Amino acid sequence: MEHQGQAGKVILQQREYDLAVTDDLDAELSVLRGTHCVVDFRNVTYFDTSAMTVLIRVTKHLRAAEPGARVVLQNLSPPMRKLLGIAGLDRFFEIDE
Repeated sequence: MEHQGQAGKVILQQREYDLAVTDDLDAELSVLRGTHCVVDFRNVTYFDTSAMTVLIRVTKHLRAAEPGARVVLQNLSPPMRKLLGIAGLDRFFEIDE
């Protein structure tokens, strides 16, 4: 996992995120702080619903701690962008095209 700035950006390092690695994902995302957080998916090829649940929970926690906090998802694959749209999560997260 690579962190940039004051833990405002996390570049996810694993290629696949599923139930088996949700604790790892939670640890990776737990360093996010502040009102503008970026999660970079450049290395990710698979992200299942259990991993998405972790991402949603961490985002809710950030927003509770910092009202108005933005969580931006970067470098999403086209299928993942489509899936977020279908699930309505493109309104929950900010997606950097």
